[in-house]
Amino acid sequence: MFGELLQGARGSSEIKIIKETWEAIPKISLNLSEQAWLLAGEASTKHKWFAKGIGLIDAAIIVAASETSCAVWTYDKGLAKILKAKGLLFTLGG
Repeated sequence: MFGELLQGARGSSEIKIIKETWEAIPKISLNLSEQAWLLAGEASTKHKWFAKGIGLIDAAIIVAASETSCAVWTYDKGLAKILKAKGLLFTLGG
């Protein structure tokens, strides 16, 4: 989900850091099935995420992170708030 980070990068130095981090970290293979997209839509409806500015892609990120117990790093404040509440927000240095 580094595309989320790159989309919100605030300049070439942040882009460089994000890309270097991507290269340095271990990765898991995530094959989101059509079922995962349905789960994302259901979760979004249940929790009224769309009204909170959380679109389907962000909902899919939340669902994928929940299913894999994988922390997510994001600059998106709305997404971060939900991830933090679920204990899935990755933060640097605390």
